[in-house]
Amino acid sequence: MPAAGLQKPPSCWAVLSQDRVTIVLLAVGQDLYLLDNTSCSVVTPPGMSPSAGAYLQMAVSFNYRCLALFTDTGYIWMGLATLKEKLCEFNCSLRAPPKQMVWCMRPRSRQRAVVMAWDRQLMVVGNSTECIQYPLGRRDWGRSRRPAQAPRAAAAPSSPGCRCPQERGAPQFPPSSEQRPLVRLAELRGPSPALLRGSPLSLRVPPRLVLRRLYPLAIRICEYLRLSEIQGVSRILAHWACYKVQQKDKSDEEVAYAINQKLGDTPGISYSEIAARAYDCGRTELAIKLLEYEPRSGEQVPLLLKMKRSKLALSKAIESGDTDLVYTVVLHLKNELNRGTFFMTLQNQPVALSLYRQFCKHQERETLKDLYNQDDNHQELGNFHVHSSYSEKRIEGRVAALQNAVDEYYKAKNEFAAKATEDQIKLLRLQRHLQEDFDKPYLDLSLHDTVSTLILDGHHKKAEQLYRDFKIPDKRYWWLKINALATRGDWEEMEKFSKSKKSPIGYLPFVEIAVKHHNRYEAKKYAPRVTPEQRVKAFILVGCVGPGDRAGAGCRGAPEAVGFGGCGGNTMSLLLL
Repeated sequence: MPAAGLQKPPSCWAVLSQDRVTIVLLAVGQDLYLLDNTSCSVVTPPGMSPSAGAYLQMAVSFNYRCLALFTDTGYIWMGLATLKEKLCEFNCSLRAPPKQMVWCMRPRSRQRAVVMAWDRQLMVVGNSTECIQYPLGRRDWGRSRRPAQAPRAAAAPSSPGCRCPQERGAPQFPPSSEQRPLVRLAELRGPSPALLRGSPLSLRVPPRLVLRRLYPLAIRICEYLRLSEIQGVSRILAHWACYKVQQKDKSDEEVAYAINQKLGDTPGISYSEIAARAYDCGRTELAIKLLEYEPRSGEQVPLLLKMKRSKLALSKAIESGDTDLVYTVVLHLKNELNRGTFFMTLQNQPVALSLYRQFCKHQERETLKDLYNQDDNHQELGNFHVHSSYSEKRIEGRVAALQNAVDEYYKAKNEFAAKATEDQIKLLRLQRHLQEDFDKPYLDLSLHDTVSTLILDGHHKKAEQLYRDFKIPDKRYWWLKINALATRGDWEEMEKFSKSKKSPIGYLPFVEIAVKHHNRYEAKKYAPRVTPEQRVKAFILVGCVGPGDRAGAGCRGAPEAVGFGGCGGNTMSLLLL
């Protein structure tokens, strides 16, 4: 983590997880700091009141999507953990921070709420203007209880309870005619399983039998008590397996086979816990064999890493398809092995190598360069140098990085990429001279944007030089120039350019661009020069539809020349459509 430069300790902090990146959000007074592995920045929640006060408590939802903040003025802010959207706010008027603040939400529900607990109060705040409060009182139960006493016989005859207690309680029971069917029904049903399951004396027996290693008898009692398999039989079998791995008189294969035959796929059994017990007893090979029966890779990998079997852990993580698990093993290998051995290990696991490259692209660029050097991957090395050139602030450093990319591309026999990079170096040097000569930013512009900017600024000779040096196609250059001249409003230069030589794009673009810039007068100059196939469209664009319009505007080569002399203006429009 980078140094945040705090003057005093934070009042509260929380851990966020966004796109596989762990972020720490901490509060110091009225300021919020967001820290990742590279930077520290000050953030402000959207919609936060300026008078909210200092932050005292914060809570993150279990899915890391929502965040709640509590200030010393009783102000509660609730929003997304990305700090880009506010969900709601509430003022509870309590300045003391809560003892605990957690999110409460149901799966697949949009209803969200924050529950806060103080010493004597519980408050639920949601997307509403009101809250729900629950008082938390304390009851002091002493050991001595006052027994209920019946009145003495000497008491007044009219007082309650002075007569026989049976007489007083008789009306509370049903008559004998209703009691007999209930008694018969109870005899048929036998003892209630709920009562048997809840018998404290019976539940104490199986653990004592397990301690005496009387496993079959403990299982029979659990079956008789009708305990669930997970609470009864599975726990006893797990104890038996942990005792079995301590027997030194049998080989690892025999013990592993016996445990698997006895346990099988019994629910509630964790082979990883049994394997951990075997490892604690010094039987590493037995632990590895037991882990083969563990269906959950997430339970296998941590124990394999603990047993220094990192390569086997990497294979298990790749087989699971869990990328987070693969990243965990790869980073563990990176810290455990030296650099050369680590790279050679990844070479034998293409999936892990690919994931590690993705990690290095975002976190460790220099390590990525070492990976490409080890593989003699000159194509990717060239791409690496091109990408690195954009992080260089000085033009000399950028040119040097691009020159390294050119060398790598030639080694990879990619002449197209090498030539394109050489042109980029040439363009950068030319842009630097243009920026120095004209005192205007030209760096980081594309070739087309550079040419267009030069024409807009009136530097036509420089634009012609770029056109020749970089061998811009004629059609593309003509399009760039007439667009820039029309944008600048230099119609005289545009007309001169149209007469310099035969246009490779024709003259309809001249008409369209002039009409686009609301200059029909200039557009009419180019309409007669359009090819016969497109001349009708050109005359309609400039508005020379009727005979009177053509005569008044001086439009020669009117639509009559192509066989539409008898058509009126509306007919011409319909023909064009």
